[in-house]
Amino acid sequence: MERVIIECGAVKSREDLHAALAKQLHFPAWYGGNLDALHDLLTDISADTRLILADWPAAEAALGDYGRRVEKVLAICALKNPRLTIEFC
Repeated sequence: MERVIIECGAVKSREDLHAALAKQLHFPAWYGGNLDALHDLLTDISADTRLILADWPAAEAALGDYGRRVEKVLAICALKNPRLTIEFC
């Protein structure tokens, strides 16, 4: 299983979060940097992947309501894609 760790302590904006996800998950250059695009790419992952969002509480505090929306989208992706596991810590 591939482990992908996103260091969320430095995330202060939506753009920061999507840039970190794109870099660590090796998203294509056309990644839209929004929740719809994130959903599309995560539900298409074909290798067993554990996505770990380290220091998530700091990012969630910085992102506010958007952080809660991210959590919801990630949970939906994990339900739709049995090869994807999400861990907030």
